[in-house]
Amino acid sequence: MRGFWADERVDGNIWNKNSIIYKIAKFCEKKMFLNSDTIISLTKNGLKEINNFNYMRNISIPSYVIPTCTDLNQFNFKGIENNDNFNLGYVGAIGVWYDFNKVVLVFDYLKKILPDSKFTIINKNEHRIINNFFKNYEYLLKDVKIISVDHKEIQKKMMHFDASVFFIKKCFSKKASCPTKLGELLGMGVPVLTGSKIGDVDEIIYNSGKPVGVIIEEFSEKNIINSLKMIIEYSKNEEIRIRCVNVSKENFNLDEGVKIYKNVYEELSNNNKI
Repeated sequence: MRGFWADERVDGNIWNKNSIIYKIAKFCEKKMFLNSDTIISLTKNGLKEINNFNYMRNISIPSYVIPTCTDLNQFNFKGIENNDNFNLGYVGAIGVWYDFNKVVLVFDYLKKILPDSKFTIINKNEHRIINNFFKNYEYLLKDVKIISVDHKEIQKKMMHFDASVFFIKKCFSKKASCPTKLGELLGMGVPVLTGSKIGDVDEIIYNSGKPVGVIIEEFSEKNIINSLKMIIEYSKNEEIRIRCVNVSKENFNLDEGVKIYKNVYEELSNNNKI
């Protein structure tokens, strides 16, 4: 399960929750769950929701959590880059599930705290749309760089991030989602500023009281400013940068994900399920 797909269609305003197509999709989802030999979710929260479905409460099906994994041979920390100015970074798409208005607002507040700060956006195919988000913030554009690079080159640009930012819209279906960029950014030793209640992001960022980023739970001026001050301090701390890497290894390691999948298929094979 990469997400609750039928509910994503509703949350994304593509389907109506009362529509026939949504009800058919949910019926098919139920059938697939009840006939599964194994269930794999990207998140603990997603698996918790699945097990709370009425028809699943008395059913015992082997279940695993395997997140969107990160190739840590590619995304690996090589030390803090000494930028002349604080460089906030953003990686990936901005559409549908991402709340880019909040990202722009955060950079606006960052400029009030650090007037010489910069913002680097790595994105493909949405540069014109991104520029439109700045139509009421044109004074920021002189310090915004929007670039497109091949995936194999992304880590070279991310090395220059002091911190990163992204916000995903809160909704039911996103409990089962795992942002690919989170593992990559942490693997590069980049602390993350983001929102709450998306997949397992809160748990990963808070990291048992040893945070690797900052979560803005309520989007107010006071919270934004305080959160930015915290992420600026985190960016200067090499211990926290290394902690980011370790958290990425613990939660997003590609080798570990492959190992679990391999064990699942071997178990199914041994039980003559495949």
